[in-house]
Amino acid sequence: MKTTVSNGTMASNARKTGVLAKLGRSIRRWHELGRQRRQLANLDARTLKDLGISHIEARQEARRWFWDDPRV
Repeated sequence: MKTTVSNGTMASNARKTGVLAKLGRSIRRWHELGRQRRQLANLDARTLKDLGISHIEARQEARRWFWDDPRV
């Protein structure tokens, strides 16, 4: 027995796959931003100075929400 899939169903599945892929990328990016900000919050004054970042700037960045992405 042969099963036929209409073009509408294929397009719908492709959209769902695209949406899920985008959601997965966003979640990975948010996880990475959260990790980086936690690390930034734990850097010592000497390392911050080497990076050219003040303690206040580091604290402000570390306090941002994980979904607050500067690339968006």
